Amino acid sequence: MKKFICVFILALCPIIGIWAQSEKSYTIQSVPNTYAMDRRVHVSDPNGLLMPETQAEINRMLTLLEDSTGIQSMVVMLPSIGQEDIFNFAHNLFRHWGIGNKESNNGMLIVYVADQRKIRFTTGYGLEGILPDAMCKRIQSRYMIPHFREGNTDLGMLEGTKAVVGVLDGSMKAGNTEEDVSLWEILLVMGAILFIIIVPIWLIHRQAHTCPKCAKAGALKVVSQTITPTRKGKLIRRTLLCSSCGHTVVKEHHQSNNDDTDAMIGGMMMGSMLGGRRRGGGGGSFMGGSFGGGSTGGGGSTSGW
Repeated sequence: MKKFICVFILALCPIIGIWAQSEKSYTIQSVPNTYAMDRRVHVSDPNGLLMPETQAEINRMLTLLEDSTGIQSMVVMLPSIGQEDIFNFAHNLFRHWGIGNKESNNGMLIVYVADQRKIRFTTGYGLEGILPDAMCKRIQSRYMIPHFREGNTDLGMLEGTKAVVGVLDGSMKAGNTEEDVSLWEILLVMGAILFIIIVPIWLIHRQAHTCPKCAKAGALKVVSQTITPTRKGKLIRRTLLCSSCGHTVVKEHHQSNNDDTDAMIGGMMMGSMLGGRRRGGGGGSFMGGSFGGGSTGGGGSTSGW
């Protein structure tokens, strides 16, 4: 009997070992930094939650992203982080590794936690304008969470990473990550915008052309106008006649020279928003890389399934 029990325990040891390994809870310090060993390896998956083919494809995409834009990124796949909040874990791991360039803070971290059934995107300060929180949430909701709910972790990670890379390298237009919007919703929004803009203008115009004598709205019509140059601009004098009672109104308005200047400078600023992107950077050789000391303010998004 004792011999049988010993044999039974020995037979269970490998199974217990595998189970213990699969349920291992990771800390910031214990997550393997695979990038430090090989700058082509952007996936840290110590428990093999992804198939080797999936890891290879994600590594390929993120290496091309870094080579073409300088953006450093990592994907971390973990079975558990214990009771740690995924937001804090990803935030602290990002800073612990220093993902991204120190000056441009162009780092990106994706953390997947199996037992919490959550995924977290964390972006560096420099990527918050290119990949804002709302965009991160849409990518998770549209490309990842549906596959995770079906138990297809590999496809969810592939599709989500592809969408992130498409936004960051500019190959995917922003509209491709938006939720589908019906034609009537577009027309409704456009109608609301026109209403907000046109109605106040119409009311102001109507009030300005209300006769002060008979109070008939919109009855005043311009019958003559003179423009007299002044030292600082010009004096505009208009004569209006009420079509209802015949009352005459004279209105004067002084227009300065500055009033003719259009505010066009603001639109020129948009072209510089993506100027921080640059090729290469921070990688080192294929036999080991190092992150550039980037930081994050907590930008990104968290989703569960």
